[in-house]
Amino acid sequence: MYISETDFAVFLADAPLYSKVELFEDPNLDLKWELFTFLSEKAFKTYCPNDKEYHTFKLQKNYGQQFLFANANYDNNYFRKDGTFSFPFRIRSYCQFCNFPIDFMLDAFTLKPRGVSGEWPKVYIRKAGQLPAIQRRPDNDVYNYLTETDKDLYGKALSSLSHGYGIGAFAYLRRIVENEIKHIVADISELDYENALKVKDANEKFNRDHNMTNLIDCIYPLLPISLRDMGQNPLKILYQQTSEGIHQLSEEECISKAQHIDKLLQFVIRRTKSLKFEYQQVREALKELGK
Repeated sequence: MYISETDFAVFLADAPLYSKVELFEDPNLDLKWELFTFLSEKAFKTYCPNDKEYHTFKLQKNYGQQFLFANANYDNNYFRKDGTFSFPFRIRSYCQFCNFPIDFMLDAFTLKPRGVSGEWPKVYIRKAGQLPAIQRRPDNDVYNYLTETDKDLYGKALSSLSHGYGIGAFAYLRRIVENEIKHIVADISELDYENALKVKDANEKFNRDHNMTNLIDCIYPLLPISLRDMGQNPLKILYQQTSEGIHQLSEEECISKAQHIDKLLQFVIRRTKSLKFEYQQVREALKELGK
């Protein structure tokens, strides 16, 4: 009936400005739900502009401020003429590491009027503003792997996502994905494993013909198992999804796709970095044991 704490934490940390999520729906007639009690000390993890790291933040504790959703005794001041509802409010959160504050302007609202018997339709909550402005960057493991050009593009992509510019974010991610697929393949070709030479041959062929689709299809059976254990080719999914025509998608569709593409790209980068580290450690161990 109500949004889960996990989903609400994701909403606070990751949702672009002006996006909404379902807060609750009342299919019965005995609703009595206090908004600020629900919000009190809710935790989420986000980027702290003060420490330049990801930390846990908590919404401020409820010290008596109240707003009751109920089937009776509700405040008519927040109902519009058409019967829909809107309650905008500000709430502050604090970094649990350095106490840095982030303020949110939120709006609890409905798209439909209340039922004739007093039951509430779906109530949504929208992120209408944030101060300081949303700042996003991937974890250092991912960020440090990117080429200098892609670090700049990634910052622009995440900034676009934060402000609800889905088409812009999608366009930046399309360039990043193509660049980083080439980067990832080159790194895999340098690993000390049985298929590395075949991957290197496929990469050299790509450098001659520039056919990305052939490269991705060719190397998938040759990838280390940790990049094949999902049952699908992650590089192919990334490339196909970002090759889709931007103007065929709405802003909301671009935002949704960009968020999923970002998660998958970060996953592939982390796996590739882990493989590089593991093989380097093994080579060093073999070298030491061979002395």
